[in-house]
Amino acid sequence: ISEYHPNQRNEVIQSYLIRGLCQPRGHIFKQTLIGGVLRRFNPAWFDHYPNWLEYSVKKDAAFCLCFYLFKDNTGKIPKNDVWTTDGFSSWNKLKNISEHVGDDITKNEYQIRLNALIDASRFLLQQGLPFRGHEEKEETANNGNFVELLKYTTEQNEVVSKVVLKNAPGNNQMTSPKIQKDVVHCFAEEVVKTIIEEIDHGVFGLLVDESADVSYK
Repeated sequence: ISEYHPNQRNEVIQSYLIRGLCQPRGHIFKQTLIGGVLRRFNPAWFDHYPNWLEYSVKKDAAFCLCFYLFKDNTGKIPKNDVWTTDGFSSWNKLKNISEHVGDDITKNEYQIRLNALIDASRFLLQQGLPFRGHEEKEETANNGNFVELLKYTTEQNEVVSKVVLKNAPGNNQMTSPKIQKDVVHCFAEEVVKTIIEEIDHGVFGLLVDESADVSYK
């Protein structure tokens, strides 16, 4: 995805999502001798991991569509080329597949963290308030509305307090400026989608009024 122009990436991602996962269930999967035993990809895994698991007939390897579409390409997070470029084909190491998606506890904690983030974002957007402060460090007295609202939520909700901010994994706190912008962008897309549905995909325009600055002459 990073090879595409930034202005095209969202469109490319949407195309992939519309196309759906590559899951050739009727394919006769190649057997490979691993550890003295013939092993192969098991199509039953498609049912066990229906939302992300793909299989490449050409490479005889499994891939993660989510990692491919949304993996970090800034260099700040180590690349995981096994699930995006090289493909996973160690059919004797099924534990690696379950570790890739995490256990039920990890997924539940992530869901709680995500919901708290969305609730905080929804409140700030409804009130027309800014998200970020002058600086957002742990020792800062005021970290901006978004982080401070999350802190307030932790004081009121013990379940949330166990999985957000300092109690969240270091690489999954979901409070970075990039994450905040992504969530706001999602809200914007939902608003536009709702407007389009309300007018039955008709044409609409925006009337914007302008007020000159008092110093303007």
